[in-house]
Parts: sequence; structure tokens; C-alpha cells
Amino acid sequence: PEFDVNKPAWHPSGGALAYTMDDTTAGQQVIILQSMDGTGKGDMQITSQLSLNNPHISSNGQWLVYNEYNNIQSDLWMIPLFGDRVPRPLTNTPSSEISPAISPDGRYIAYVSDMSGTWEVYLSSFPSGEGRWQISKNGGGNPRWGGNELFYVAGATLMAVTIDTRGTPRIGTPQALFSEDEASVYLQSTQFGGPFDRWYDVSSDS
Repeated sequence: PEFDVNKPAWHPSGGALAYTMDDTTAGQQVIILQSMDGTGKGDMQITSQLSLNNPHISSNGQWLVYNEYNNIQSDLWMIPLFGDRVPRPLTNTPSSEISPAISPDGRYIAYVSDMSGTWEVYLSSFPSGEGRWQISKNGGGNPRWGGNELFYVAGATLMAVTIDTRGTPRIGTPQALFSEDEASVYLQSTQFGGPFDRWYDVSSDS
């Protein structure tokens, strides 16, 4: 069998790793949650004929979220890492939603959508998916939380915005941190016209 493995995401305990696997022989996409105990066994597998991408695990280890692409548009899905472990849709819209990231307190989820005609970063309540607050102003992709700050990429610049997630979110003004040229780094891939691959991360003590 031929496999293409990518998009790793640590479980907050450090004891497991979620990642995507493209089984080209079977024509399937799989998200695997695998223990790091040396046994090599997968704790859970999500299998689909559609494209599965960008797995992310909540800071309390209770939820795994990802996006599923059906060759027309992409929706966000979530699966509890307790109980029935049955995937359920988080968004179901005519637009595409990708790159989910749950806030550290688990109250909100940041993601990227093209609902405006431009890829922008948004915030919705989690796990209900209710409400929608736009975070980026002139394009944005690949959000990542660091404490009460949300980081994202706008063009070739890393941005940060403070968000108070207690009650209705109070969103600050996005600030530019540095550009790819200034730091001599690549922050994201924009292949296929979208912010699909994140090439940076934020440490948990940020």
C-alpha cells in the first residue's frame, strides 16, 4: 500500500498524535489518533472517500475537529473523544470552512471561511457552531491559539489579536507581528489559491 501522511496534531496530554493518511491504494482518506506508547496501535480511525484535513484536538482532550472536502466545498466536523465517538457536522453551509482551532477554554472555535468571497478568519461558539464573528480584516488563514491571543496569517504576515472569550467574545484590533521576509521563514502555503497548509505553530506557554 502507498500512504501519504501529514498534518500532525498532538493530543494535549502528549500521549497521542492525530494525523491524516491518504491511502492511495484503497482510495481512502483517514484521520488516525495514535498512542505514543510504542505499540504503534491507532486508538481511533475516521475513514472517508472524501478529503479529510487539518485535525485539531481541544485543550481538554475531549474533542477532535477537522474539515472534510467533497470536491465542491469544505465543512467542519467534530468527533467526541469520549462516549460514542461518532463524527457530527459542525458547519453545513454553501461556503467552505477549513483549519479549525478550538480556544483554550473550549468555548469558541476559530476557522477560515470563504463566505465573503475572500478567505477570512472567523469565530463561532463551540460545540454549537452558533454565531459568527469575523476576526481578520483583509484576508487571513491558518489560525492558532496562544492563551487569549489568536494568531493567523494575512498574506505573508503573522498577525495576532487578543480575544476575551468569557461570555460574548470581545475582540481586539489585529496587530502585525512580522512578515516572512523579515523573519526569513515561510508561514503558510497558498497553493491552489487558498491558505491550506500551516507552516508555523504557537507554544502552549505563549
